[in-house]
Amino acid sequence: MFLWSKLSSPRSLSKIRIVGQEYSKFNFLDWSILLFLTIIFVTSLIGVNPSNSFWGNQARANGVFIWLHFGVFYFLMVSFFRSYNVIASLDTKVKAKPSSSFFLTAVIVAVLVSITALFPNILPESWQASSGGGIIGNRAFLASYLILAAGISLYLFVKYENKCRWLFLAALILFIYTIFDTGNRGALVGIIAGILLGLALCLFFVHNKKIKIGSAISLFVLCSLFFVLFIFKDKPVLQKFVPSISGLTSISFSSGTVQTRLLAWQSAWQGIKERSFQGWGWGNYGVVFDKNYNPQFLKYGFSETVWDKPHNWLLEVGVTSGMGGVIVYLAILFFAGFYLLKNKNFILFATTVAHFIANLFLFETTNSLILWFLFLAFVSASDEFSCHPRVSGDSVVNERIGLPDSSLRKNNKARRGFILFAILIIFYLLFFNFRSFKSSYFMRQAELSSTLMEWTGFVDKALSFKVPFLSENAVFLAEQFTKFDKAGAIANSQELEKTVLKIAAVLEKGVQNYPDDLSFPIWAGQVYLVLGEKFNERYYYQAEENLLKAEKISPNKQEVLFLLGRLYLLKKDFGKALDFQNKAVAAAPEINISHWFLGLTYVAQGERAAGLKEIEKAIELGYSLTVDQKLYVLDIYALEKNYSKLIDEYKKMIESDPENVNWLIKLAAIYAESGDKKAALETTRQAVGLFPPLKIEAEKFIKQYKLLENK
Repeated sequence: MFLWSKLSSPRSLSKIRIVGQEYSKFNFLDWSILLFLTIIFVTSLIGVNPSNSFWGNQARANGVFIWLHFGVFYFLMVSFFRSYNVIASLDTKVKAKPSSSFFLTAVIVAVLVSITALFPNILPESWQASSGGGIIGNRAFLASYLILAAGISLYLFVKYENKCRWLFLAALILFIYTIFDTGNRGALVGIIAGILLGLALCLFFVHNKKIKIGSAISLFVLCSLFFVLFIFKDKPVLQKFVPSISGLTSISFSSGTVQTRLLAWQSAWQGIKERSFQGWGWGNYGVVFDKNYNPQFLKYGFSETVWDKPHNWLLEVGVTSGMGGVIVYLAILFFAGFYLLKNKNFILFATTVAHFIANLFLFETTNSLILWFLFLAFVSASDEFSCHPRVSGDSVVNERIGLPDSSLRKNNKARRGFILFAILIIFYLLFFNFRSFKSSYFMRQAELSSTLMEWTGFVDKALSFKVPFLSENAVFLAEQFTKFDKAGAIANSQELEKTVLKIAAVLEKGVQNYPDDLSFPIWAGQVYLVLGEKFNERYYYQAEENLLKAEKISPNKQEVLFLLGRLYLLKKDFGKALDFQNKAVAAAPEINISHWFLGLTYVAQGERAAGLKEIEKAIELGYSLTVDQKLYVLDIYALEKNYSKLIDEYKKMIESDPENVNWLIKLAAIYAESGDKKAALETTRQAVGLFPPLKIEAEKFIKQYKLLENK
C-alpha cells in the first residue's frame, strides 16, 4: 500500500512525465522482462491446464495473473526510478533521495518479517506455522526473500552518507543471521557465494579505498570463519549456537532430501525434452511429475509422491514455458548483471548471483517476487542509456501532472472513456473477489467442521460459487471426505451422498477438461470408492473408470495401483487385485509398503502362506507395523499354527512393553495351544503377579488346559 500511495502522490506525479518527455526507449532488460511475460502467457494458453496456469493454485498464488501484476509494477517502478535519475554506481556517494524510500520500506518490512521468524510467539497462534518462517510460513521461502533484502541493505549502507546508514548494517546482520537460522541449504549456498563474490569484486574493481580495505578484511575474516566452522562443525557448543551449520557441512548425496531433488529434476528434464518448444503451461510441473513419475519416490514416504515444483527455478521455467522461456529468463539475468557491472555495482550484482544460485534449489514465490521486480526496476532505471529523458520542444509541460495542456484537451474524451471502462472493470473485480472470498470462507469452515452434518452444509455452500479454483476446491473436499472415511465417521445418509456426488461431478468435469492432470481422476476414483463401500456398490463402476484413467496418466505410481487393488478386492475380483498389487511391487521391489499391500491381498484371497511371505518381506525391508497391524499379523500366524513365530513375536512385544499384561495373557494361551504347559503356567502366574485381579480367570485357564497335571 505504501508503494502505490507513493506512486500516486501529487509530488510523484509531477516528477513522472509521460508526454512532453520521451525516454530513449526500452533497454534490453525491459524488453527481456516484457518478452518473458509474453512467453509465459502464450505457453499457458496452449498448455495442459490453462486455468491453473493463469490463476495458479490457492497455496502458491503464483499464476500468470500474478506475474502480469508484477510486470505492471515493474514498469511503474522503472518510470518512477528514472524520474529521479537514480545512480547505481558504488563509486558515487549521495545523500538519501526520494527514490530510496522504496528500498527503505522493503528493508523495514524485511526486518519485521525476520523478527516474526526469530520470535514466532509474537504472532497470533493461527498465524504460526509448524514449518517456521515467521509470518511467511515457510523457512525456505523466508530465506529466499531475505537474500534480496540483505543485498539491498548492504547497498544502502555503502551508498548513502547519513547517520541512518548504520541501521542498514544492523538490518544486514539480522537478515544473514535469520537466513542461517532457517537452515535452508540452497539459500545458505547462495548467500555465501554471493558474499564471497561481492567482496572479491569490490576488492579488485572498486576505486574507493575504504571499500577496498573493508572488502579485503571481510573476505579474510569470512574465509577464516567458514574454515573454522567446517573444522569444528561437530562440536556441541557450535551446534548449540549455530544449529544450521551441520546441515550445510554434512550434505550427502545419499540423503533423502538430495535423492528426491535429483529424481524431481530428472522428471523435469524429461518433461522439457517432451515439450521443449511450447512447454506444459505455467504452474503445470505437477502434470509432468505424475507423467514421468519415478517409483523410487515412495521409498521416502507418501508425502514425497506429490510434487508441484521441481525445486529448481531454471528447470521449472523450462518445463512450464519451454526453452524459449529459459533463454529469455537467462537474458534477464544477463542484462541485469551487465548493467550492474557497467555501473560497478558489485553488491547488487552479487545479490543477483546469490538469488540465482538459491533458486537452483528452490523457486520464486510472491514474497521474493515483490523484492525481485523492485530490484530489477532499479537496475533498469540505473542504465545510462535509458534513464536520461529527451525533452520535446513543441509542448509546454504541465508541472503538476507532467502532461502538455494541448494533449490534455485532445485526449479528454479518450481519457473519460478509459476512466469509465476502468471503473466498470474495478466493480466487476470487486464482485469477482467477493465471490471468491465467500467461497474460500466456506471452504475454511468445511475444513474446521467436526461433524459430517456440519461439513455437508458448508460444502454445499462452497460449491455453489462459480470460481476459477472450483476444481481445486473439489480436490480439497475429496481429501477431507476420505479422511472422514479413514476415521470411521461415514454414516449412510442421503444428504451426505448428494453432497459428495456434487464433489465427484466437479472432479469428473476436471477429468474431461484436463485429461493430463492426475489429480482429478485419482480423487474422483477415491470418492466413488468410498461411496461404493459405504453407500451403494454401483459406484464401483465410476471408481474403476476414473482410477483406470489415472493409471493411464501415471502407470508406475504406486498409489494408483494400490487403489485399484483395493477396488478389485472390494469387488471380490481377487485376480485383478493381485495383478495391480504385483505391478506395484514390480515397479520398485525394494519398497516395503508394496509388499505389505500385496501380502494383505493374498491373505484376503485365502492364501495365508503367500501373504505372510510378502508381509515378512515388507518387515525385512523396514516396514514398521502399528500395534493393530502387529496383532493382525499375529492372528494370521495363529491361523497357520506357527507357534514358534508367535512366541518370538510376543516375547519381543513384552520386552518392549513389559507392563502390558495383555501380551502375557496371549503368550500364555499360545504356550498352552502349542502344548508347552510349563511355560504356559509360568507365564500365567507372571500375568497374575502383574495384575492380581486376573487370579480367578487364571485359575479357570489353568484348569481348562490342565496345566497342573504334570506336577
